[in-house]
Amino acid sequence: MTRLLLGLCLSLALPGVAVATTFMDTKEKDPLVAGARCVTPSIVSWGSYVYQWPSKYDAVFSPWIDPSQMWWCPNSGFVSLSSDFETMTPDQRARVADWLKAHPAKVAKLDLPDRLDRMEAIYQVRGMDDAFWARFYRIRALYSDNVQEADRWRAKALPLVQAGLARTDLTSFERMQGLYVVGYYAWRAGDHASAKASFEAMDRMDWTDKDATRAEALGYFHPLIANIEAGKLDGICGQVLLEPKTCPLVVEEQSAEAR
Repeated sequence: MTRLLLGLCLSLALPGVAVATTFMDTKEKDPLVAGARCVTPSIVSWGSYVYQWPSKYDAVFSPWIDPSQMWWCPNSGFVSLSSDFETMTPDQRARVADWLKAHPAKVAKLDLPDRLDRMEAIYQVRGMDDAFWARFYRIRALYSDNVQEADRWRAKALPLVQAGLARTDLTSFERMQGLYVVGYYAWRAGDHASAKASFEAMDRMDWTDKDATRAEALGYFHPLIANIEAGKLDGICGQVLLEPKTCPLVVEEQSAEAR
């Protein structure tokens, strides 16, 4: 969370800085097949610019917004986000091994929709917690082919994010981000009153983080909220990875580049 918070602050301080994220093909041990290896692209450099990419509206950031970070092992049929690839307990590994035997998929390549579906099924077998699913459903929303499907994933994430706000171990930034997501998803569901209440709660909440100030965090979220309340992400324009050319945010970005 420290990296995220510092990155957000840098993205505000250096809005014009943009360099490419670079990758290196590495090979990790297949966690289910002894001696087998998986080609696993690893991020070797990135910048604070990632916190200004369109996925910021769903509060999903690198590495979870890059399909290359959905690591696939063709020998076993195992697939996982890179951040969770090596975190299975022995019990989880045994359950996943049984599931893979019943659901083989030994193909050299797995397209993105199938990879997402298979990954979700494996995570169900692994028994991930609600905090994980609150993020994973947001990832699925971003990669949906249409806004109706995306909003169904957001609807699944919303109660989990809301429940997460009851935790007492959240940092101030995590709580503020949770309130933001609840507000945005309530807005997309047509509940503007609840959305505004959640957005307003962000301004009133206590702040104890030392890595950044309340003003810095609000300085990141307030412009997002302004665009949401102005209707710039309504309808299809909420499917930010598709970037329909007629959507206000895309038009504004193109106008800014032209200047």
